[in-house]
Amino acid sequence: MLLGAVLWCQGVWGYSALLTGLAIAPGPLLVPPVALRIGPAVARFGAGRIALAGTVVFAAGILWWAATLDTGPSYATSLLPGMMLTGLGVPGPRTRCRAFRHGWYAVAAASLLGACATVPLTRKPRPGAAESPDTAGAAKVGAA
Repeated sequence: MLLGAVLWCQGVWGYSALLTGLAIAPGPLLVPPVALRIGPAVARFGAGRIALAGTVVFAAGILWWAATLDTGPSYATSLLPGMMLTGLGVPGPRTRCRAFRHGWYAVAAASLLGACATVPLTRKPRPGAAESPDTAGAAKVGAA
């Protein structure tokens, strides 16, 4: 995802390395504050549901890029929103757009597959299901 954003900014929009770094910084800068404050949500909803939501939001950001980025620099309306939610060898700008879009669709699809993998983690365990057979047996022996 980050590599695609860097290649896009430099290869399609012609940004310098410094401007590219500044352009992609908002997404990664959101990670620490969110990570520091996500604990209560994990405790309330479970890690699986939070992981599911995170992978879907990530895919939405990538799909935003695929739908809105064009050869004309439109950072505030295209790259930044996709970053906030997180084919250089091909000739011609329009062909580059197509190549990047295919890549972003692939990343979004992989992210949604990741979301599917988190679905089993969203189910609440049945009462008593958390006990292992060894623990249950030890409790019965201790009670006798």
